[in-house]
Amino acid sequence: MKRKIETWKIVLTLVGFVAALLAVFAVTQIIEAKSRQEVVVTREAYQSQGNQKSLRLYGTEYTYDHDFETYLFLGTDGSGNEEGEGEDYIGSMADFLGLLILDNTDQTYALLQLNRDTIAQMHVLDWKDEGEATAKQQLCMAHAYGGSKEKGCENTMDAVSQLLGHLPMDGYYALSMNDLPQLNHAIGGVTLTVQDDLTAADPALKKGATVTLTDRQVEIYARERYALGDGENLGRMERQKQLLTAFAERFREAGSQNAGFALQVFHELEQLATSDINGKTFSSLTKKLSNYTDRGIYSFAGTTELVESAVDGIEHMRFYPEETSVIDIMTELFGLGSNEENKGEKK
Repeated sequence: MKRKIETWKIVLTLVGFVAALLAVFAVTQIIEAKSRQEVVVTREAYQSQGNQKSLRLYGTEYTYDHDFETYLFLGTDGSGNEEGEGEDYIGSMADFLGLLILDNTDQTYALLQLNRDTIAQMHVLDWKDEGEATAKQQLCMAHAYGGSKEKGCENTMDAVSQLLGHLPMDGYYALSMNDLPQLNHAIGGVTLTVQDDLTAADPALKKGATVTLTDRQVEIYARERYALGDGENLGRMERQKQLLTAFAERFREAGSQNAGFALQVFHELEQLATSDINGKTFSSLTKKLSNYTDRGIYSFAGTTELVESAVDGIEHMRFYPEETSVIDIMTELFGLGSNEENKGEKK
């Protein structure tokens, strides 16, 4: 009898242990289900942010009420192997990044120039455009990921959007810096005053000289930096800003005489460019640029440091935008107001 009681005790103990395991498993499943539900809700909330017209910068949510359009313009360098296919495809980096911001409410426009070395969060995609990993790298690197030029542009657009508080984007236009001579040729050249001594690359590019850039010179002017010891990229950014202003002025001059000039240039470069902007959208865009007020070119202030990469052992420049500069400029460009301020006004 005693043995039977002991046997039942063992059975009851095992049953209790199994029941406890099942209870723990059930609770775990409930917690995971709730977690998945929260992720879905968060993702849906993120996707609806564009309609809510809100940005989240450094932990604070800001709102805006104007009607904006934003287009990312990229100038890519000659790195990578963009002619390859499949695993052989290696994307290039973005030398120039400029976000065109159209305010359709006030009928103004501005350009936010982004330092290529800005450290930003981005998706690390393989040649199949797959990969869940994200990393903080130089903004120029976002274009190198993915299995096509289009995916590189989309990945860069996503990285810029995250950097700017998940700002909605309307399109992109990318052109290799190697194709700047064709752009210069298509618009008939631009004239400017040389800002840096570039005589090591071209004797005619003396600092202070007023030059109508040849097709070859325009690429030198936009890209040269290492010969000048411009590791921080700031001097080159200033020259690129000057070039953009000169290009825009040339488009305005030619456009005043020929309304279809901009679209003509667009079609001339169509086979060289990578873009999700079609001719109709581009025509609308250039029409607005002709009629809207130019607010100028903006860029974030920040700090730089030279860091040795664990991947290639080479030192690379990193740029960290100042929080106050980002908030101040984004506030000026988009008329941002924090939710706390809005609540205070309603009281």
